[in-house]
Amino acid sequence: MASDNGSGWGKKIVAIVTVVSGLVAIVIFMTGKENIPQLLGTRSSDQGVTVVVAPQQAGQGVKTTAEPIVPPTAMPTTPPIPTRRPTETPVPPPTPIPDTQPGTVLEVGESWYQTGIELALKEAYIDHIPTGPGCWSCGYPAPYLTFYLTNHRTQQMSIRYNLGDVVSAVDNRGRRLTVSVTHLAYVGNYSDFETKTVVLNSEQRVHLQSWGDYGPPSVIILVDTTDTSVTEVIVSVSIAGISNARWRIPIIH
Repeated sequence: MASDNGSGWGKKIVAIVTVVSGLVAIVIFMTGKENIPQLLGTRSSDQGVTVVVAPQQAGQGVKTTAEPIVPPTAMPTTPPIPTRRPTETPVPPPTPIPDTQPGTVLEVGESWYQTGIELALKEAYIDHIPTGPGCWSCGYPAPYLTFYLTNHRTQQMSIRYNLGDVVSAVDNRGRRLTVSVTHLAYVGNYSDFETKTVVLNSEQRVHLQSWGDYGPPSVIILVDTTDTSVTEVIVSVSIAGISNARWRIPIIH
């Protein structure tokens, strides 16, 4: 069946209808007036009817132009942003402690600083001195002193000392006083002092000892504190780079 679409375009619609086993097959062609395809016949099979159409001559009929397949445009890739590691803030070196001014006289509990070394008179108390075995508190009352030394240098240090050599004392009247060991039944013998060697790491502190491996106190200053003319004792220490560090020990009556 053919019909003009009435649009004036000169086109025809050709339809071929075939009925096989209750199935309807419709073949529709749209072509020019002079280019209606020629129906040659049909072939039957179990799957239905095949319509055979004569091929058109070159240059006639509808032309089909194959469009080239354009591959998709690859999206530009953004290079990954490198992960930044947090910047490590360098630890500033410790602020050096200024040296104590020469000639300074400190109070009990204060520290003397010199060349990266700290020497502290941590404690001073009055107690009776021993006078022999079984009589540890039979003597007159005298000052007992406790010293600590701290290494504030960045490197390890070794010191060798004998408190009988490095500690001296005078009273307010200018009299030179005897420095004695602690933890012994007898006092006043210089030969009882022991020479000590200690190794200190940075920021390590040590108690200064006069004899044995006992704890505080460090030394006894042999002055009779019942003498009302004695009002203070000045103690001087020179050890491990510290020169003439001084403390005042008040004697209260």
